[in-house]
Amino acid sequence: MWIDVSSTQGLGDAEVLFDGKPGKHINVDSKLITVEIPPDQLAVAGKYAVAVKQVSTGKLYPVGEFEVKAAK
Repeated sequence: MWIDVSSTQGLGDAEVLFDGKPGKHINVDSKLITVEIPPDQLAVAGKYAVAVKQVSTGKLYPVGEFEVKAAK
């Protein structure tokens, strides 16, 4: 998953939370955050909250919802 941001200046270490669970292999660049979401977290249809967590402060930055649709 990638998250386009205006700036990550001052963010420091971060986590991306998908339905409250941290993703894997996060990379924070100047205007882009990328993260791997494990396939088992995408296996059930539904809407899942996505947020960026600043590790040093615990502050959460809501990103939005990610919708997983049922396979047809």
